[in-house]
Amino acid sequence: INENDVVTGGPTQGTRVFTDNDRLSALLASGADADGLALLTDVEAVYTKPPDQPGAERIKVYRPDATVEIGEKSTMGRGGMASKIAAARVAALGGVHTCVAGGFDIGNIKKGFSG
Repeated sequence: INENDVVTGGPTQGTRVFTDNDRLSALLASGADADGLALLTDVEAVYTKPPDQPGAERIKVYRPDATVEIGEKSTMGRGGMASKIAAARVAALGGVHTCVAGGFDIGNIKKGFSG
């Protein structure tokens, strides 16, 4: 399912129902009572600030009180890391274990599904 397909109204149908695929997948995973959700991105994980900046630290387990400085959005998507974090929160509230991982490494996908 992709939010820019039939699930979202176009310009002639009014405003968008979903803002990005991250949120759509989180809502779908929560509604389907999924065990897990992998949100793939062009960086390896969630960092305290953009990973190319000095002092950026990888966040292994995200906590609601974590401080994350959001950088520029990727040219490949609409939501960026802020969208990933918001979607992960939605999924977690729905009881879905969620990981944010780099989508360029197939090993990350295997890790996500193996626990």
